[in-house]
Amino acid sequence: RHGRRKSASNLPRARRTQDLLFTGQLSASTLQRIKTFLPAELPTQPLRQQAVVALAAIAAGISVSVNLTLGGFDTHSDHETLHNIRLTELLDGIDFLLRTAEQLGIRERIMLMVGSDFSRTPVYNDEGGKDHWSVGSMMFIKPGSPGNRVIGATDEQQKPRSLDLATLSLAEGGQRLRPEHIHQTLRRDLGLEDTALDNAFALEGEALPLF
Repeated sequence: RHGRRKSASNLPRARRTQDLLFTGQLSASTLQRIKTFLPAELPTQPLRQQAVVALAAIAAGISVSVNLTLGGFDTHSDHETLHNIRLTELLDGIDFLLRTAEQLGIRERIMLMVGSDFSRTPVYNDEGGKDHWSVGSMMFIKPGSPGNRVIGATDEQQKPRSLDLATLSLAEGGQRLRPEHIHQTLRRDLGLEDTALDNAFALEGEALPLF
């Protein structure tokens, strides 16, 4: 029915409106399933709020991937005070998400990836803050991973040290661990490597034994 109504519309705006109407009607009934997995009262902390809704969607079978966000890390002034507050909130949110996933019986289905679009400089500016820096880190928590290890390192100036990508050990003259290595590893871990989608958006970095 949706296809017939859309094909009868010749104007692009009318076709877009038909798509929006169809998606909205479909989502309204589907989203009702989330209620079963939501707590009676939502948490007050923003990251915890996002976590309960995201996990409810996964438990209800209507989502397989979610993106949770926490701002306030762009500290160009008063870095120590502001980052301590935000890092405490971040770690609390991670702990809450994992404990809630355990209660919902979906902990073993969760891969948690924590990262940022950029990091902070190794030195302070005149305002007691830190500016943008391109060398950062990521954290992964997933079932089946040996865990409790750090891959890669930086020198005293917070510049990346090179690795032997086959063994992931530090090696002079090796290569730099880059985002494309991580994302290609994620594609392999999720069974997306060498698929049409993977080939359509090819990355230069190879998959590594990160997990």
